[in-house]
Amino acid sequence: MLSWNIFGGSSNVSSDSDSGTTLPSGGMRTALLITCSYPGQEGALPGTIHDGARMKQYLKKRGFRVTWMRDDKGGKGTCEIPECNRSRSRSNPHLCKSLHPWVGNQDYKRSRLYPSKCHIEQQIMNLAANAARGDVIWVYFSGHGGQGSTSVSSEEDGTDEEICPTDYAEEGCIVDDWLNTNFAAKLPQVAQAVMMFDCCHSGTAVDLPYQYRKTDGAWRRTRPANPDSGFVLYLSGCSDSQLSTEGKYDAGMFAGILPEAIMPEMLSTYKRGGALTTQFLSTAKKYGDNAPLKKYLDHIQSSDNLKENEQEPCLSSSHRISVKQSFSNFLAGGVNIRTEAESSSEIWSDSESSC
Repeated sequence: MLSWNIFGGSSNVSSDSDSGTTLPSGGMRTALLITCSYPGQEGALPGTIHDGARMKQYLKKRGFRVTWMRDDKGGKGTCEIPECNRSRSRSNPHLCKSLHPWVGNQDYKRSRLYPSKCHIEQQIMNLAANAARGDVIWVYFSGHGGQGSTSVSSEEDGTDEEICPTDYAEEGCIVDDWLNTNFAAKLPQVAQAVMMFDCCHSGTAVDLPYQYRKTDGAWRRTRPANPDSGFVLYLSGCSDSQLSTEGKYDAGMFAGILPEAIMPEMLSTYKRGGALTTQFLSTAKKYGDNAPLKKYLDHIQSSDNLKENEQEPCLSSSHRISVKQSFSNFLAGGVNIRTEAESSSEIWSDSESSC
């Protein structure tokens, strides 16, 4: 059936209340990767760099133009101990050969790719401002996450969830309210985005209105929704009250994602990385891009490693969707959403959402 949809132009998918509306496709594919390893700081997370390398290759193979913000590329840098003249360790880039913390040079810290709070916020705002019809945007974060008190009544747990830039100790964190207001709410209606945060306390870190419940396959609306906003799907490393873990993975299993010419040392040894990132990439490798979103979610949430660490990834969305649709829609565009006016109901089964 050929119909005219709200985004302009013709569509092969009806936009009535039964089938929903298919978003435009065919635009730019853009990804922003943010990895904070916190070199020289207490609680350093060197595994986030491996996360970034894996996600970069995954997205580049799918046609994305990738920008990677990272804090481990500081040129030659220097040892944190002034009187130590040892060079950088080859086995651990976060230490000198005397095992003191290694600090990158100031030139790199001024680069727009250094993941300071200011730089991250600017990059995220630019993504929303530059998004156009049919564009697909991925925003990925690997690092520390936290919680802070809030008086906002829409927060069910009474806290704001936040991500921690490399300079969070000096400049503070980026809270869920800011991410929603400056990215999710600013994304044009004709574009779509996927956000994936592999960090602690990340369950509702973008404050999207619809939360997917795996227990009964239903969407629950937890805050007001704007049917005219751009579409955002968000996958978290854990719930708001949980911690995300960094563990070892067999880098050899990612040989198809990380060519030997890119990073040969990762192909034959065990490396550290975020548990969500590892499980997501193994799911993508096992099922391919055309599997339903639900199959991805079920495989990720059923991971023994995540269960052992009491880590439950959560799915939320700006709009109601069917998790039965192909995961390729979230990579190439064309996600099918429900856009009708909101009813008084706050819970919908997936059978009520369009495919």
